[in-house]
Amino acid sequence: MYAEDVRDEIIADEGKVLHVYRCSAGHKTCGIGHLILSSDLESTLELGDKITEDRCSELFSRDLATTLMECERLLSSFSSYPVEVQKIIVNMMFNLGRPRLSKFRKFLAAVKEGDWVRAADEMQDSLWARQLPERSGRLISRMEHAIERS
Repeated sequence: MYAEDVRDEIIADEGKVLHVYRCSAGHKTCGIGHLILSSDLESTLELGDKITEDRCSELFSRDLATTLMECERLLSSFSSYPVEVQKIIVNMMFNLGRPRLSKFRKFLAAVKEGDWVRAADEMQDSLWARQLPERSGRLISRMEHAIERS
């Protein structure tokens, strides 16, 4: 299983912040890119309030489990894709969430057809790629070469 690889990759991409801050979209966030929900214990915290390492790990484990379920919901054949493609999609899902990733219709069509090069092209042709050039560039390059790594 690739769980450790994808965990490490997402931590590197998201960073780890042990206090409440506002993400680039203006939402209260903490830990490893965790969007604070009204149902979270952290919902009453103010900007700058700290969270523990244990709580950060707990939130991340929960978020990653949700991400994997969302990948399966969005792509019914998700588990049959090459591991490298699964890791790329998990990273994108964690970053974007299902509502936004589901709008990548041409990308998803290419993935469903197993056309990794076209999927990479569709990733490149997105606002996401322009907003996160380092992260997206790395994932796009990996998608272009996914068949070689399978």
